[in-house]
Amino acid sequence: MKKNVRMLAVALSVIFLALALVACAPQSDPDKAKAALEKNGYTAIKTNGYVSGVVSAIFGGESTIDATVTATKDIQDADGNTTKTESITIIYYKTSDAAKEAWKSWSKADQEKYEVAKCSGKMIYWGTKAAVKAAS
Repeated sequence: MKKNVRMLAVALSVIFLALALVACAPQSDPDKAKAALEKNGYTAIKTNGYVSGVVSAIFGGESTIDATVTATKDIQDADGNTTKTESITIIYYKTSDAAKEAWKSWSKADQEKYEVAKCSGKMIYWGTKAAVKAAS
């Protein structure tokens, strides 16, 4: 009986840890991320990979970007003065390998410019913690 309870406790711990880690990343679908940001009061813009495809074609390459989502939100004090701007940029790549390859070009100094800067699956995102949470 004790063994079953321990196994159940370990299994639940692993599940909750996995859910906590997944909740820290933006939505994996650009349309859902944009909708989540707008629902949380952000001004969000989504661009398709078409723009990057045109630029890549001009310069003789193939675009690996599928879409981008950029959003901002001004935080104001009681007097209506802007005290902070929350922001996020998410780049969705066509493959996770393309995202990992692009992430390799980020130096540690580049990553430290932002509260959050990560590569997760097919996306690279950076911005403030509150904006990342809002995009989840």
